[in-house]
Amino acid sequence: MRRITFWLILTFIFVFGLQPGYGATVGKIVGQVIDKETGDPLPGCNITITGTSMGAATDANGVFIIINVPPGVYSVKASMIGYQQVQQTQVRVNMDKTTEVNYELAIEAIEGETVEVVAERPLVEKDVTVKKTVISASEIRSAPVRDLTEMFTLQSGVVAIDYQSYGIPGFAERGVEQIHVRGGRSGEIGYMFDGLYIKNPTYGGKGMGTRLNKYAVEEMVTETGVFNAEYGDALSSMQNWITRTGDFERYEGIFRYQTSEIGGRLANTPGTFFYPMYLEGLKDFAGAIGGPIPFLKNKVSFFISGQSTVDNGRVLEFDDKTWVEGPLPGSPAHPGNPNANWLPPHNPNDPDDRSDPLDRIAGWDALGYEKIWDVFGKLAWKISPTMKLVATGWVVDTDMMLYGNSGESIIFRYYPEGKNHTLLDSDRQSLEWTHQVSSKTFYTMRVARFFQKRRYLVQNWDQDGDGFYDWVETRLSTDPYDARPNPDPDTETRVPKDTDGDGYPDQFENNLSLIRDDIDHEPLPDNAYQDPNIYPDPNIYPMGNDWLDSWQYNGWTGYAPYYDYTMEGSGRYFHESWAETYEAKFDMTSQLNLHHQMQIGLDAKYHDLYFDEVQLPWLQQPYTEFYHKYPSEYSAYLQDKIEYPYMTINVGLRWDAYNYNTDAWTDPNDPNSELIRTKWQHDISPRIGISHIITDKSTFTFGYGIFHQLPIYRNIYLNSERDLTTFSPIIGNPLLSAQKLTAYEFGLHNQLAEEWVFSVVGWMKEYSGLNATERVPAFPFSYTVQKGIDYATARGFDFTLEKVAMRTNWSGRLMYTYSVAKANRADPWEGYRNTDTPETQPKREIVMSYDRTHDFSIMAGYRIPKGGGFELFGAKPFSNFLTNLIFVAQSGAPYTPTIEGIPQETNSERMPWINFVILSGQKIIPINRFRLKFGLQINNLFDRKNVYDVYNETGKPDDPGRRANNRVASGLNSDTVYDQPFFYGPRRSIQFFTEIEF
Repeated sequence: MRRITFWLILTFIFVFGLQPGYGATVGKIVGQVIDKETGDPLPGCNITITGTSMGAATDANGVFIIINVPPGVYSVKASMIGYQQVQQTQVRVNMDKTTEVNYELAIEAIEGETVEVVAERPLVEKDVTVKKTVISASEIRSAPVRDLTEMFTLQSGVVAIDYQSYGIPGFAERGVEQIHVRGGRSGEIGYMFDGLYIKNPTYGGKGMGTRLNKYAVEEMVTETGVFNAEYGDALSSMQNWITRTGDFERYEGIFRYQTSEIGGRLANTPGTFFYPMYLEGLKDFAGAIGGPIPFLKNKVSFFISGQSTVDNGRVLEFDDKTWVEGPLPGSPAHPGNPNANWLPPHNPNDPDDRSDPLDRIAGWDALGYEKIWDVFGKLAWKISPTMKLVATGWVVDTDMMLYGNSGESIIFRYYPEGKNHTLLDSDRQSLEWTHQVSSKTFYTMRVARFFQKRRYLVQNWDQDGDGFYDWVETRLSTDPYDARPNPDPDTETRVPKDTDGDGYPDQFENNLSLIRDDIDHEPLPDNAYQDPNIYPDPNIYPMGNDWLDSWQYNGWTGYAPYYDYTMEGSGRYFHESWAETYEAKFDMTSQLNLHHQMQIGLDAKYHDLYFDEVQLPWLQQPYTEFYHKYPSEYSAYLQDKIEYPYMTINVGLRWDAYNYNTDAWTDPNDPNSELIRTKWQHDISPRIGISHIITDKSTFTFGYGIFHQLPIYRNIYLNSERDLTTFSPIIGNPLLSAQKLTAYEFGLHNQLAEEWVFSVVGWMKEYSGLNATERVPAFPFSYTVQKGIDYATARGFDFTLEKVAMRTNWSGRLMYTYSVAKANRADPWEGYRNTDTPETQPKREIVMSYDRTHDFSIMAGYRIPKGGGFELFGAKPFSNFLTNLIFVAQSGAPYTPTIEGIPQETNSERMPWINFVILSGQKIIPINRFRLKFGLQINNLFDRKNVYDVYNETGKPDDPGRRANNRVASGLNSDTVYDQPFFYGPRRSIQFFTEIEF
């Protein structure tokens, strides 16, 4: 029934919506034509965009407007009888922007003569009212980045949490990216794909590895300020990917291969310079091809691009201390097995090396892997000069095993086969219809389906092939306090290992030499650490909690030995979910007159959400979660772009409505309250942006807006059955309203010289109604419930200095962001982790863990033209050579220091600064219409050991502090506990690539 309702609404939009429309993925060209000698306007002059059917004629004032122009670079010609034709080349049109092109026509001296000039790019865009970063296809393709997400996160003010310690627990394991913009929480970014949303509504964002290859993009537009009313369900930033369309007249293509293994193959042994690159194992292939469909030239075009990436995850440098097997001479015999020796709390062959018996990793090693491929395709049909139909398809397949600074990752470094991996499968299909009704009016209608499936499980989840998950079959034997036999012991490769085949996992048996028994090697209790006494069953040891604690590797869990010897499939999460979104969107515009461009839009989204997860599956009563829900969302907006020679105003109003379509307690604080069906909720969001033109090279901008974003649906539908019998239960809240942000922005933009421009933008953000968790001390079961009670503020300024390459061979962009991000809590689940009640919850704002006070980046490129560079033996080796450099520097993350184990002021100290350099160079060799390229890319050029995590006691990544060192010295912990290369960021990587373009 819900699907029928959605398609009825869609049909209504198509049938009754055939009126003027606006597509948010196009721009427009305006200008004036005058007589070169007299300066008088020339009415009736024809303006055409070469190679297209788009154009206009000037009015009585010599003014013309061409709307519905897709982003790209064009040649625009002005022609009039009796006057010389003038064609301006390199006219760049950007999404949602007005490009001004003016002409001065001279009396025709030679009939048919055309004067060609290169259009000058205005460095200060007078119609831009908010901070907007537009990156063209050529910039994206030449930048030393792998995909659009990397390009985005290298901008100042954008913080990517790619290590797990300071992110939201469980998000990285499930493949949820965590990106913060201008001091906002994770998940506040809206992603659009040719004007339609791409989002995983269950977790927010688009998902780690859900990428669109960079060859598929014509333009990437990022707005981080007060964006227009046409954009919703985002608080901090909007990112729009405008995809490429195949040329209607000629074929073009590009193919590229990049690898880290060339240098590694030359030196693939430990201790050599290239060995870490060999371990990285990067193999990346990407390509694109497009052009006209045979026999349908100028009517139908195609474009296909794709990318396949394989690498070995994280390359880490461990210490050289490892366990060496061998008996300790004179050691007393093991009481349960006379052939085994008691093991001391350190390496028997090196008394000063207190490594763990499982520690066999020395020096460089690679953990995890990443396998991603994506394919994008587009068909464009120009039905007539005023009608166009476009179909697109996009498929992404991601398989990742992630190793970060979490307890599970650290534990499974000894047994990667048992670690869960993350699978993300995404696919999207869309249709877009554009109809230009008149020279000033057109409409666009779009429909799309976006599907994403997420799984977090082990690769060999059913080793015996009986159709049942292994962790279900062995749950009885995975509890360290449960000595019952394994119910399914017949699998040869079973883990926990059962060496003697008696049905008991080795971890419980007295003949397992890798279990340390006591401190002084005597078969007697030692202080608080109890020797494993013989259980009623002579083959089983009872593992006391103190004894287990002495074995833990990083203090995260007391079950460390169990984890290391457990069977495949016992990660903390066992997860499967999908989200399928159907969207229909209708946009319209009408250029009412020279000063007003009116826009209106309608959007309908219907979600099909499936969720199935088990947490802590080894427990007798694990946390289980299952639901299948169908929420709906609708929105509409009205936008007016008012343009005068001295000012541009964008003013708009947005309406959003949503229904979770489920049952909820009337009072979330009362588990005995009645259930009601959720109703529609509504939000209104006004926006205004102003650009005041001070001079032809300087503007002042101001923006104000109210923004709303829905909580992620996981927090709505969590524990839909309201089961309060588990340990520390938590439930969602279908009565939650949208989160709210009030934002202010003001800026100054000025052209300094012919090729230089700078801008300073100050901003402030005030959050309310943020998603939070709060404990309800009810009887007989207390529980935690999701609420909308958190608050936050963020303020700062952005500085940008840009150099464009007009008459010189180099360009660059320097970006700096100063910001302070404060909130009462960092994420919606912090209250649950801290068991906050209304009395104990934070009452003031503190600096957040994702705050980076200073964020600095430089992106620069230098090109040596053909015939340039120095000469060597009669040749110029660097002729046609392009180099790119990226430099990023960021304040360290805040952390909470401890003194003798006692936490001090929250986030009152900071880790060291992070900085790195990416350098690439490529030689271009033209061969007829082909261009062959050979290049080198070096990530983290100076091999800086950036600190991503520290020990709270010392603030250092390699010194856990006095108390921890004493534990190692006394044998209560091993050195392995503190061998943490996970605390550092990626090290230097050298990659080679080759590319051919035509």
